[in-house]
Amino acid sequence: MSNLFKSNKYIYFILLHAILGLVVSSFLIVSKVLSILIVVVGVLYIIKSKDKNNEALFFAAYVCGIEIFLRMTGGAFFNEYGKYVISLFCLLGVLFHPVQISKLLFIFLFLLLIPSLFIGLLDSSYEINLRKSVIFNISGELCLLACCLYTFGKKIDFKQLINLVYVISLPIVSIVVYISTHTLFADNVYVSTTSNFASSGGFGPNQVSTILGLGTFCFFVLFILKKSIPYEKFLYLGLFIYTAYRGVVTFSRGGRYDLCPYNDSCFHWNFIYLY
Repeated sequence: MSNLFKSNKYIYFILLHAILGLVVSSFLIVSKVLSILIVVVGVLYIIKSKDKNNEALFFAAYVCGIEIFLRMTGGAFFNEYGKYVISLFCLLGVLFHPVQISKLLFIFLFLLLIPSLFIGLLDSSYEINLRKSVIFNISGELCLLACCLYTFGKKIDFKQLINLVYVISLPIVSIVVYISTHTLFADNVYVSTTSNFASSGGFGPNQVSTILGLGTFCFFVLFILKKSIPYEKFLYLGLFIYTAYRGVVTFSRGGRYDLCPYNDSCFHWNFIYLY
């Protein structure tokens, strides 16, 4: 895993994910193949390395960044894809580390949530799908439990932390490219300043603006804290500015638009005609 983070490979991975965004925009089937490859490669890599360098954490971080991309391109086979895959990687990583008694506290806290699940089902309508309701309400807690069991007491150095930010940011490059290709040839993309599906690649503006907000943060951190040669710095700065811009023009409450007290006119002149 450490070989992937050599300084001369950073740019190549960013370019690879930019190309991925272009390819998926033309061939959506690639997204489904990608979702399968992530699981297969991740499981095999973690088992082969025995999680010596926190490989499970890096694969989980990558899924965190790419889940929205897979969902907006039809690659995720179900809505909870990200939660299940992250849980799988973290639980697989736990197997290669000694079990700490203190980690059992998280299992106990998880068990305390189970009664609330049944109470919620009792208050629901009769038309509700029992299986889907249970999965929807418990999947987030299961993912959180898996992450807690894996990360509790684990120490990572500053270099690994920056690499984690880098891994999360890679799929966001694909998202930005994918959105840009969809809005480039679209007519009447900015017809109002309400939450805009057209400017978010046809997917939920709230989800897209939120992941773009994460990308804005990641690229800013890489620009400020990552030791790199000058042209890499300019690349991170450019990605930071453009990702922030793409997030703003979704005009969604998940991004930065609601920071303006006058939603109907504050950013209208500034961003509609900037595009």
